[in-house]
Amino acid sequence: MDQHLFLMLGHPGSGKSNFARQLAERLKAVRLNGDGARHSMFTDEDTRRDPANNPIVFGALDYAAEQVLHAGYSVVFDASHNKKVDRARKERLGEPFGIKPIIIWVQVPVEVAKARLETREQLPDQPVIRPGRFEELVAAVQPPESHELCIKVDGTVPFTEQMESFSQQLQEILDTVPSHD
Repeated sequence: MDQHLFLMLGHPGSGKSNFARQLAERLKAVRLNGDGARHSMFTDEDTRRDPANNPIVFGALDYAAEQVLHAGYSVVFDASHNKKVDRARKERLGEPFGIKPIIIWVQVPVEVAKARLETREQLPDQPVIRPGRFEELVAAVQPPESHELCIKVDGTVPFTEQMESFSQQLQEILDTVPSHD
């Protein structure tokens, strides 16, 4: 399989991390998780969630992604790339390797995501979202622009169905975008 840089997009509770975990395993890719990195880097919750630490967290993840790409492996970047500016940074990250990022937009109705978050177990790579923050994060999602490569995944169906749809859409992208070999 070709080398890829996949970026997750979607609001909390959409199933981004669940899909990213299984996809990385299936593709033998390296999954880099933003929330897991925060958990490892900062000991208390307030420091973890402080936006001032974003450059530290994403700087470390970008460095790791560069190393993984340099080694010839694909990366599943399991952190919200909900803003165009964040996705543009990752586009620059892939340039030295001739890799254009592919967005994986995991979609579910907002009500479904909210219900999932109410019962979700707090894990290092899936923190509990504070009240009021969910709505802010949903509003911050900026859909991909026409020049961005994007695969849409239905976050309400089982992984086997997601993977079938993902594979079909990935092939369509590969058929239309020149290879980076």
